[in-house]
Amino acid sequence: MREKDRFSENFLWGASISAYQAEGAILEDGKTLSIADLSTRDESGMCQNAVSSDFYHHYREDIRLLAEMGAKAFRFSLAWPRIMPGQEGVRNREGIAFYHRMLDELKRYGITPVATLFHYDLPVSVQEAYGGWKDRRTVDAFMSYVRICFEEFGERIPYFLTINEPDILFMYGGHGLDLHGREPWRRERLKINHNFALAHARAVNLCHELLPGAKIGPAFGYVPVYAKSCRPLDRIAAMNISEQQNQFFQELFLNGRYMSHVLDFYAQESEMPEIEESDLELLSSAPSDFIALNYYKSDVAKWCETSEEPQEMQGNAGGRKGTCVYPKVPGFYELCANSYLERTNWDWEIDPAGIRVMLREVYHRYHLPVLITENGVACLEQPEEGSIPDEERIAYLRDHIRACREAVGDGVELLGYCVWSFLDLMSTGHGASKRYGLVYVDYGSKERKRIPKKSYAWYGNVIKCNGNEL
Repeated sequence: MREKDRFSENFLWGASISAYQAEGAILEDGKTLSIADLSTRDESGMCQNAVSSDFYHHYREDIRLLAEMGAKAFRFSLAWPRIMPGQEGVRNREGIAFYHRMLDELKRYGITPVATLFHYDLPVSVQEAYGGWKDRRTVDAFMSYVRICFEEFGERIPYFLTINEPDILFMYGGHGLDLHGREPWRRERLKINHNFALAHARAVNLCHELLPGAKIGPAFGYVPVYAKSCRPLDRIAAMNISEQQNQFFQELFLNGRYMSHVLDFYAQESEMPEIEESDLELLSSAPSDFIALNYYKSDVAKWCETSEEPQEMQGNAGGRKGTCVYPKVPGFYELCANSYLERTNWDWEIDPAGIRVMLREVYHRYHLPVLITENGVACLEQPEEGSIPDEERIAYLRDHIRACREAVGDGVELLGYCVWSFLDLMSTGHGASKRYGLVYVDYGSKERKRIPKKSYAWYGNVIKCNGNEL
């Protein structure tokens, strides 16, 4: 290890969950339904989102487990329909009291809270009233909710994330948009993304106005892209997809500017947003304090001739390795498997070097501190004699943390690293079978029994040595 490859003494070692994937209690204590509540299901029937990991009732136990592991930070999300379940500006005192109790527990153990303001759980009432994020009135509703969050919790939470993975939502749709066959998300997604950006900027500015001691930034899902060969057109293909799934969103959210050629590409199938005269001024007036990044895999691209037939991405949703169908976009790019890397059961490349690539690309482009808010691997797991020996996860995390340490040596200002996820939870689009947690949740038991996995103890030792003895 190079001497400069060392994490800072105040490095935020942590783990993450989100409300709609872990809390359960979807209609308790005044909470109303979110669109994610309606779309997150597990076909086996063993884990419905109404209960999920039941963090709502187990938060004390779970935070104690976090503390015993040695965690310095806990990244979670505030549930919009639990805090402001109906009329704009009207607070649900019981829902707010839950988060205060949770924050009390974190404070008790000295764990730093990192809160996401929007992690896909748009209230159904807002969807029905305005049609969701394609309408600017949803931005106003969001800001009513955000103001409540800042007023209630702002003195207790030092780090806020505005919107989780607007780029991934744009690229693939999902639970944050409620576009499951009811409206053509491709046609609306430029409008949705523009409103996401406006909501982000307004939240940043309001945070700086009300909470001068807090830090706030966006959370991107970043996928580095390699060219398949040194053929120049393959390099252009890699640039095309990287700009379309990474830089397009970062430039908009962080610099307040649209990459015109990428906008033109998406405008071929999506209606242009109505960009008011003051919009770009607003977007450029909201300086983020840091950048949160979620990393799981990398991509490989090669040139796709204009004579090729287009091919939609068909992801591997069933955990059967080798069933992913890669997309072809004639005249732009074709994605393909990386022959140098192993893949997970869901055909995601296992690429530790990619997290170093991501950190260097983002930090040296925007010169803002970076916080890893999600990094982890899904496994198919069952307890063996009461324990879960998840060696695959340990190897994945070890290699990725080493790569993060090397990125620090490369000059990246890295604030912290949060594993996805602390608990097993409802995976977006994959239900309960896709397990990410350091702690196993027994979905078959009424009490949702927790069993720390081998990776839980391993990660605790990483934290103890500040990641410098891997």
